[in-house]
Amino acid sequence: MTMSVTPVKGQPGKFDICIWPTGNPKDRIRKRMEAKSRLDACRLEKELRDQLNLKKPGQHTIGGISESYLPWVDQHQSEKTAYDKHRMMLSQVLPFFRNMYPDYITPQIIEKFKTKRIAESGKVHRQINKELMLLSHLTKWAARKGLCCDPLPRFDYLPYKRPIPSTLSKPELLKFIGVMSPFYQALFLCLYQGGLRSQEACRLKWDQVHAQQGFILVKGKGGKQRVVPMTKTLRGAFSALKRESDYCFPSPSKQVKDGSPVKWLRKPIERYKKLAGIERHITPHCLRHSFATHLLESDADLRTIQSLLGHESISTTQIYMHVSLIRGRKAIAGLE
Repeated sequence: MTMSVTPVKGQPGKFDICIWPTGNPKDRIRKRMEAKSRLDACRLEKELRDQLNLKKPGQHTIGGISESYLPWVDQHQSEKTAYDKHRMMLSQVLPFFRNMYPDYITPQIIEKFKTKRIAESGKVHRQINKELMLLSHLTKWAARKGLCCDPLPRFDYLPYKRPIPSTLSKPELLKFIGVMSPFYQALFLCLYQGGLRSQEACRLKWDQVHAQQGFILVKGKGGKQRVVPMTKTLRGAFSALKRESDYCFPSPSKQVKDGSPVKWLRKPIERYKKLAGIERHITPHCLRHSFATHLLESDADLRTIQSLLGHESISTTQIYMHVSLIRGRKAIAGLE
């Protein structure tokens, strides 16, 4: 069955509602109805289908779809991604879209969501875009599963300028990693000398580490794999580790002794910052950013860095050009 809701030209507030119960144009049912908006017209269209006892594939609301979508996310995406999606879905997406049918969400409704979120939180465009990306992915997933007819219509994301990545200097990194235990030295060297994402390093398994051949087989986003060469320092760090689990870095927590991987790096970062006498803010991604920036400053080409980082687009890697440029300007300024 197909359907159509079309505003009547020159007659504000009137809509033509067409339904093809069999998909055959000859079986078309057409009614001209008054409605305050397209959304109201879509609701009238639904009532008409109910009267005719016709069912449409997309009979599920965003709230209903989320009950199946979130368990799928838990099974098929990384733990951090699942955590972020659950948080955004429950705190922002569902309170606004819960009772809406995906096929009836228009660009105008999405604009209302953006306006509401900006009023609530200010110009956090990146976060709002993430919430809309989540909604878009949910509807694409639902369309594949037959829970709605179509994904979201095209809409404009809010303008957002990616911030310049925060990096550490080589002396800072040597000082920071130098005070760590062998366990965390190996883990954080994966971030700095291998360019791994924190979740890629935390969930690294021994069968992915090929120290004799000198490489790590990294399982990245979307299940994509890439090969990352190991430095001598990184190989040495792994040789100092004991194999206590399938994972290279099992949780050291006394409460967790089942061999599951370490999850969070915030506490060890704060602990070793103090030992190293470093006051600036450090995140796991700072080490990955430093890896890329130092490679660029060592004359590595962008394509090689893109491959090592596992970036899908070269434009994502190009942000490190700005970091190198800023450092170059500071160095040249010293000549004046």
